[in-house]
Amino acid sequence: MSHAPQQGWELGAAEPPKEPPRCPGCEDQGRPFWTLPRVPSTSNVLHASAAEARAVRPGRLELAWCGTCGLIWNAAFDAALTDTREGYEETQAHSPTFRAWLEGFVAGLHDRYGRHDELAGALVVDVGCGRGDFLAALCSRAQSRGLGIDPSSTAGRVALESGAGLAFEQRELEEASAFGEAALVTCRHTLEHVADPVSFLSELARRSAPGCPVVLEVPDAERILREGAFWDLYHEHAQYFTARSLESVAQRAGLEVMGIERVYGDQNLVLHARVAGPGAAREAVPCPAEDASLGPQVEAFLDCARTELQAAQGQIVETHRSGQRALLWGAGSKATGFLVTSGLGEEVSAVVDINPDKQGSFVAGTGHPVIDPDAAAALDPGLVVVMNPLYLEEIRADLASRGSRPRLVALGG
Repeated sequence: MSHAPQQGWELGAAEPPKEPPRCPGCEDQGRPFWTLPRVPSTSNVLHASAAEARAVRPGRLELAWCGTCGLIWNAAFDAALTDTREGYEETQAHSPTFRAWLEGFVAGLHDRYGRHDELAGALVVDVGCGRGDFLAALCSRAQSRGLGIDPSSTAGRVALESGAGLAFEQRELEEASAFGEAALVTCRHTLEHVADPVSFLSELARRSAPGCPVVLEVPDAERILREGAFWDLYHEHAQYFTARSLESVAQRAGLEVMGIERVYGDQNLVLHARVAGPGAAREAVPCPAEDASLGPQVEAFLDCARTELQAAQGQIVETHRSGQRALLWGAGSKATGFLVTSGLGEEVSAVVDINPDKQGSFVAGTGHPVIDPDAAAALDPGLVVVMNPLYLEEIRADLASRGSRPRLVALGG
């Protein structure tokens, strides 16, 4: 039985670039380390048929790392392939586990920036807001006005009366209104999607008032390296930030960094900053000794990723050969990255998701069907591979409530 990628999705090494890639964070020379010649250009756009999903335009991964600022980036990123204006669905708000985490995260931000009612009635701006779940939660907590900026057609699918009222602009940042009156600007899981993070943050700072607090959230690249998390590498992410590279990019863009923390089970980085005044220096601080370890971390990632890939393939293939069904749980970018990189086809019967908007769609690149939990339980799976260990117990309880108790394995768990 073939385990090759479906519909020509190829894996493996490719010819090295003719010129060394230049770091988009500091413009130093990069060092290539991970190449996938053909991957889906987008992961969270909904596809109505398997054929449509398999026909999604291909992108390419040519990951390189910078020894100066610690940034990892895709030297082959093509923004023209990643239009997410229509049919893009990435909300996690259907998960009780995620909602509980978001509530705690919002409470922490309110304690930090609105403890003395500084945000009450004031404007909070969320750049790259998605549907607006986070913005609505924060404004409801702080009784703030909210402005969400995002080109996606899903922007604003929340209660507009949250807090002191919400408004949304379905446009790119450079086309949006200035927000000099904002008391807080947030940008979560957006910076990793842009080709030029320094220019993007410079534009964000230009539209804000000096001294305005800014909160950035991105995935933590060092966690990806440490876990060998090949499933977290896909074309939609142009950048993969270490703590040091995130700080460096923010400083170059005119932000004064106040601190960095790890959140969401240490999977994400949150940077707290404020917009620097006119004439502030825009240069990176010296590279600390901790960045000298990035080279060994990259080497360790390559070994760990191969081990993780072989282990996951082995468990799924063995389940399939025994006559049982293997499912993935979580039809987001992680599932796309996992399926395309692993090359698994019919060995995976389906991908499960609790988001009703995703159910009935098909996974980009491979065409695997996305089903609901009832359908998953009815298949009586022998193995369910959970895309994120944070949701393992939620999924276990969900399946048990439907009388299904398969073996559960979490990636990175």
